[in-house]
Amino acid sequence: MLFTYLTIQPPESSMRSKQSKAERVKEVKQVLAKFSVDITQLHLAVHSSTIDMSGVLLKYSGDEFNVGELSSLVDALAGYGHLSTSLTNWDLTNGEIRKVSTARSA
Repeated sequence: MLFTYLTIQPPESSMRSKQSKAERVKEVKQVLAKFSVDITQLHLAVHSSTIDMSGVLLKYSGDEFNVGELSSLVDALAGYGHLSTSLTNWDLTNGEIRKVSTARSA
């Protein structure tokens, strides 16, 4: 009798839930790098079901993101959990993307 063995991979989302914290942080940083996010301007905390970001969200070049780019970034990070932000230049709360204007005193 011949037996054929089939290996079934679990769905990607369940694989992510079994990752170590270091692996999750590495993957989130890879996503940020793909979008040219300057992570030196961010405080990043990756938890089991939440990504916390605070600071300033800029590109490596120092340029600002546009809404379309941020929409793609938020979508790419969604697979890693809820995105919680406290950014000085963007509000990414509850699926909305809004530029935060900074009033300067004269």
